[in-house]
Amino acid sequence: MTRSSRFAWIVALLFIASMSQYAPTAFNALAHGEVQIWNLDAAAIEGAGPTKYFKDALLLFLAVYWPVALSRQRFPAGMRQFLTCYVVWLMLMVSVGLIAFIVQWSPIYFLLSGVRWLILLHASLGLFVLARNMPREPAVQNRLLVLLGVLAVVDAYVALRQFSLGVTLKEIAFAAGRLTGVFSNAGVAGTFGVALAIFALILDRASTPGRIGLIALAMFIAVSSGTRSAMVSIAIVAALVSWELVSLRLARATKQLLVVLAVPVAIAALVGGYFVMVDAVGRGDMFAEQLNEGGRVANFMLALSDFSIADPGEMLVGRGLGIATNTAISYQIVQGIDPSQFRFNRLIDNTFVTLTFQTGVLGLVLFVAGALAFFRFVRPGPVAYARARYRALLVITLMMLFGGNLLEQYFLLTTLFIAFGDLYGKFGQNEAHVYSEEFSREILTRS
Repeated sequence: MTRSSRFAWIVALLFIASMSQYAPTAFNALAHGEVQIWNLDAAAIEGAGPTKYFKDALLLFLAVYWPVALSRQRFPAGMRQFLTCYVVWLMLMVSVGLIAFIVQWSPIYFLLSGVRWLILLHASLGLFVLARNMPREPAVQNRLLVLLGVLAVVDAYVALRQFSLGVTLKEIAFAAGRLTGVFSNAGVAGTFGVALAIFALILDRASTPGRIGLIALAMFIAVSSGTRSAMVSIAIVAALVSWELVSLRLARATKQLLVVLAVPVAIAALVGGYFVMVDAVGRGDMFAEQLNEGGRVANFMLALSDFSIADPGEMLVGRGLGIATNTAISYQIVQGIDPSQFRFNRLIDNTFVTLTFQTGVLGLVLFVAGALAFFRFVRPGPVAYARARYRALLVITLMMLFGGNLLEQYFLLTTLFIAFGDLYGKFGQNEAHVYSEEFSREILTRS
């Protein structure tokens, strides 16, 4: 089996493992005529059985596997230096995150939640490195595209059944109740849609109708889940894929004219369509919603309140890895522990604030420095198509960093790292060469 085929299987397993976590629970609920909106309840999650551990087992395997696989491949000096810096950065982050446990500011069980997102991050970084083996053969890409399409159809089918039952039992409008599909949470379903759309972008030698169909399914899943950030992200990807497909058939002057004419219209359509879609799926006034209890602005104000009464030591190094994570708070709720009794232990839809809770200002500075170094490292050579993809992926990443805890988002983190890795493998400035504009056309044109 070639490296590209092995990597295609890894991608397939990433999706299958996550979808299998709560799929039996979702199908069982449908069989009994039940529909749960927004989240599966605690009893359903606890009763999911051993399948809910498939994803964690796969991530642990990948976290161990990729350094071993790496030792068997040859990389340019730039990549070796990058990996050395990554190891140092990771050790510094972990060291800062452990201080709170050493001085006994937080119970040790929080550390298990911190280790979980560290494993996800480490496995995702490995996927970035291995993504240079992303299959280029149209036949392999088409098979992977078909598999992702089948998984998308399964989730869309469950969402439609949930909607049908919801209309009967609860009289909900489409997506107004935020359908979960085969996942435990509607937000996870939305990130699944974003991941599908990104793969439709990077599988650029697969069937064009298949890529467009996968993006359409991704948007349906995002809309059914009511996830606004997912709708915007998929719209960005759809616009980029459309531009790539059209621009391959246009002369340079025509493309420049098209950009001048189309960009203002596209921006207006995106903004207007976004507000119409959000209202259609029952999310209401997004600005007012952010100010209400549980909204991002309201949560950020609570975080500022926490910071205002924090000790200097807490502000410097945080309360320890795992604080304020979904994993930790879900565990506490199941165990009957009040999460609010621990300082900084509140869910905030912002990666930077959550990291500050865990590792303080020192850890936040380390994280931002590492992120900036990564984005600089993967910045592609002066090729128009590559730069456009890079900017689109960067916008989606920043939106998810500010709009959620990206370090706990399985689909988003793994897929974004794979996409950046694929981009680096094709156009990376630190590779032995920088691909030309002519070669980029060959990359983007199916055989």
